[in-house]
Amino acid sequence: MHKMIYVGIAAVTAALMSTPATAGTLGHGTAPSAGKRPVSGLLSPDEETRLHKAVAADDEARGGVIADYNGKKINLAEGWQGAQVCGEDPDTGEAKCWDSVEDSNRDAADAAHASLSTSTSTSTSASTSATKTAKGKKTAMAAAARPAAAPADGDTGDGTGDDYTDDATGDGGSTTPTPDQPEPAGPGSGIISKLYTACPAGNVCLWADAGYKGRMLKFPTHDTAKTRHLSEWGFRDKTSSAYVNRPQRGVECYDIRTGQPDPHLFLGAGYSLYKNFKGYDYPWLSGGGNWNDKVDAIKY
Repeated sequence: MHKMIYVGIAAVTAALMSTPATAGTLGHGTAPSAGKRPVSGLLSPDEETRLHKAVAADDEARGGVIADYNGKKINLAEGWQGAQVCGEDPDTGEAKCWDSVEDSNRDAADAAHASLSTSTSTSTSASTSATKTAKGKKTAMAAAARPAAAPADGDTGDGTGDDYTDDATGDGGSTTPTPDQPEPAGPGSGIISKLYTACPAGNVCLWADAGYKGRMLKFPTHDTAKTRHLSEWGFRDKTSSAYVNRPQRGVECYDIRTGQPDPHLFLGAGYSLYKNFKGYDYPWLSGGGNWNDKVDAIKY
């Protein structure tokens, strides 16, 4: 019994210690691929009506997205004030901005590590409570089975017993994990090796420049599809590349036009990369050309 308890505690502790706060922890186990050529066309009148209602509701609810940036609140519709990455928190829905991709990755990794630590602490506390209960029962049963003066197998039920080791290494040391020290670059540093890996797993990310460069806007996956008017985020007519970093549910991009049918561009899912919107044809009925810097709203 004690051996099983030790193994459980050791496994949890080892898992915590082996989880560095790196940008890599934000990725996925599947290599991304160049997305299939996006489908471009015009919305039907009914689709256009639904889009305009969704965009109007987003405008009314927000009036410009208010984001936390270096301890102050900024209205993204009025400008990013130097921020290079902005996005929506998957848990709170609140917007936040950072000075760099590295800052954004470190923040996300720290949050993930803190969540793991809390989960591990809760699990360990529950295990410890169960251990003490089991040891108390064992002590009571042993006391009832033999004279009171007899020893209790070195285990008094007060947590000081010597019949198991309470650490991950088996040498009787502390159970408190020591975090890995970050390296100047590479594992632990938050530094990315490929530009698109700045996009966290489960997110849809848009960049202002081709090749996943320039300012980046990221949105997490929600239970139901959401429509966002990019003018509220200060990103209307600015998208030049994108990454749909999730296995299912593609992304619809829209160009909202007055008095004309609204063009749309569908980006498929499946960890799909879209490196340059200049390569995606804009409907010729709406003037032709390409989709670079034409996305006004997205449904993701």
